[in-house]
Amino acid sequence: DSNYGVIYMNAGSGNVRAYHNWDDFAPGSQGSIKDTYLINNLGSDVTALTVSPFETSTSNLYAGNQSGQLWKISNAQKSTNQDKLNISGDDFVGSISDIEFGKDENHIFVTFYNYGVESIFYSSDSGENWLKKEGNLPDLPVYNILQSPLDEDEVIIGTELGVWYTKNFNSDNPSWTRANNGMSDVRVTDLDLRLGDDYKVFAATYGLGIFSGNFAVNEPIINIKTDTNLI
Repeated sequence: DSNYGVIYMNAGSGNVRAYHNWDDFAPGSQGSIKDTYLINNLGSDVTALTVSPFETSTSNLYAGNQSGQLWKISNAQKSTNQDKLNISGDDFVGSISDIEFGKDENHIFVTFYNYGVESIFYSSDSGENWLKKEGNLPDLPVYNILQSPLDEDEVIIGTELGVWYTKNFNSDNPSWTRANNGMSDVRVTDLDLRLGDDYKVFAATYGLGIFSGNFAVNEPIINIKTDTNLI
């Protein structure tokens, strides 16, 4: 959370460790352990962490664990007395791989990285209700998800087999298509979006470096490319 200067990390056994006071780099402090505290009782090992960028009066931390539980933690910047709320869907099974937001904190995207489970869920009411959005996607792990800032019906995901996209996410059964122009069958470990004039997307892969593309109003939806000619 850059607003409060806190870094959150998995600490095992349903715990999240928070490191704070990062702006206090006093002389001779290099190598010392920074101030920390634990946020506990989050079920099992935490596998995904996301801080809401929409809330600045407190640190709203969202934590997903390997048992399919999704927790909303308000006042996460406080060392004690955080407010924890389990907002898991009834159909959540497996390990949560990513938690992302749409246009505000009410719109939440959650993905799972197991085989044989529903991999993509979406809520438009802060986790009160969840919709399945896997559609025609094959049974494969999904590691991350991004919604286009130009079109709410356009969403991309990073999977075990590259990037996939849909142009009808708001449908009951979205149609997913591979977007592998320039990318092979590679695991996509992270997706990130650069807001601005170009809406550039960066896709980090397992073993093949980083690819880039752009969200656009017109076709193609996302064009993956790399400046590296030979890998």
